[in-house]
Amino acid sequence: MVFGFFKSNEEKLKQQISKTFDNYLKILKTIPDDEIGFVLDTAAKIKSSSTLFDSAGDYLGVFENPASVDRKYLITTLNEWKKHMIEQSSTLEGRAKSGALSIWFMSAGAFAFPDLKDKYETLWSELQRGFHKCQVFDPDKDIPRQTETDLDKVEELVESREIKYLEQELTKVIQPIIDATNNNLPKKFTHDYNVSFYLSMYAQHCYEKKHNINSFINNNDEKSMMMRMNGHVYTSKATKNVLQLSDADKDQINKSVSDDKKLETPSDEWFEVQSSMEMGDFSKFLDKTKTLWSS
Repeated sequence: MVFGFFKSNEEKLKQQISKTFDNYLKILKTIPDDEIGFVLDTAAKIKSSSTLFDSAGDYLGVFENPASVDRKYLITTLNEWKKHMIEQSSTLEGRAKSGALSIWFMSAGAFAFPDLKDKYETLWSELQRGFHKCQVFDPDKDIPRQTETDLDKVEELVESREIKYLEQELTKVIQPIIDATNNNLPKKFTHDYNVSFYLSMYAQHCYEKKHNINSFINNNDEKSMMMRMNGHVYTSKATKNVLQLSDADKDQINKSVSDDKKLETPSDEWFEVQSSMEMGDFSKFLDKTKTLWSS
C-alpha cells in the first residue's frame, strides 16, 4: 500500500513535469533570442546561488547530471522545486524566477523519467537560440546532461530546424522556377556557381535576421561569431538541398570557378540583386538567371 502511494505521487510529479514542458515550449517558440538569453542567465544565477554551500555536491548534481544522483534525492528535489515555483508565481518578479527555475525542473525531470527525454531535447534545441545573447549562462558547463550524446541529439534538432526554415525561405525565391519547370530544375540553373552564391548569401541574411545578429559584429563577440559560423553551415546545406545537389555536385560547382573569380570584388549589379532579395523582391534574381531556367 505504501509502495503504491509513492508510485502514485511519482506519477503525479511526472505528469506535472510533462505538462510544464508542453506549456513552456508553446511560449518559448514565440520568444526572441535576447529574452531567452535573459532567462538562461537568470537560471544560471539560480544554480550558482543555490549550490554555493553544497559541500557534498549532490545538489549541484541535480543541475548538471541529474542521472548521477540518488533517485530518491532527485524526486525530493523536484517536488521542492515544484512547490517553490507555485509559491513564486504570485508576483511578477517571482514569475520570472519561476520561469528560470522551470528550466532546471524540466531538465532534471527528464532524467528522473527517461520517457520525457524527447521533450528535454526539444526544450534545449529551442533554448539554444538564446546562447549567443547570454552573459552568465555557459552552454559548455550549464546544460544538464548525462553524456555528450545528450548534447549531440540537441544539436541535431537545432540543425534540422534551422535547415528546414532556410529551405522554406529559399523555396520562396525559386518558386516561380519550380512552377515553370514542373519541379524539374534544369542542371544549367542548379549547377551555376552564381545561383548557389546568391541563394547562399540570401539564406545567410535570413538566418542572421531571424536571430537578430549584426553582420558588422565586433570580432571579440565570440558567441555571435560562432552563431554566424553555424549559420554558414546551415545555409550551405539548405542551398544544396533546395537545388537538389549532391555533395559531389557541390564540389564540382566550386571547382568550376577559379579562385581568382571567387575573390573578385562584387559588382554594383551584384549588390543590387542581393539588396532587392533582402527586401523581399526576387524579380531581379529571377531576371538575372532567366536564361538558365527558361525554355
